[in-house]
Amino acid sequence: MKKVYLFLSALIIFSCTSDSNNLENTNESTSKLMQRGAIDDLKDLYQKMITSEDYIESSKQIKIFLEKMNFDGSDTGILNDETKMLNWISANISKTSFKDLDEASIRWKNIKLKQSIIIRDNLDFFKALDGSKSGDLSNVMDPYTPPVANSGPCENKCINDAVDCDRTAKAVYEGGMRAAGRLIPVDPPLAALTATYVSLKYSEAQRTCVKNLNTCIDKCE
Repeated sequence: MKKVYLFLSALIIFSCTSDSNNLENTNESTSKLMQRGAIDDLKDLYQKMITSEDYIESSKQIKIFLEKMNFDGSDTGILNDETKMLNWISANISKTSFKDLDEASIRWKNIKLKQSIIIRDNLDFFKALDGSKSGDLSNVMDPYTPPVANSGPCENKCINDAVDCDRTAKAVYEGGMRAAGRLIPVDPPLAALTATYVSLKYSEAQRTCVKNLNTCIDKCE
């Protein structure tokens, strides 16, 4: 009888332990599924935003603005400050492709307007971003494709450096967009301005990554 009791006790303990393990496994699986679902939602909302007419137009305007600005990259801090940036353009107007400061100011104003519309139409994206983990947005953004083919150790190092450069740019963009999103309930105009700065710096960072890659590749020859 004693052996039967011990056997039943062991069976109960094993059953409870097994149930506990199964519960933990279930909770872990559920958590992973929820996280996967959240990332998928973030990706869908991000794709919805970047394929919108306003986002595409805004990206185009930002690239044109940077090209006309002919920024030498000496002080990237001015890309975070509207007054400093416009003052830089005014002081270097002959180096830029802007007709005058008025043209630059109008183009900048239009970019800000587009960004405010983008935020207004994509509130769900910013909510999903705020609820996501660090790195989630960077991971769902389009992967970087170097504009050169592998051909040797030197070129491969240049490509790896360009990939790292792009990864850093994405991380900075993600952090900036998180900050912009959290400003929306508090100060929508400031949120739009922040998103504008973030988008401008991201576009400039991409240009820099490509420029550095080309310079590096040229030295391999």
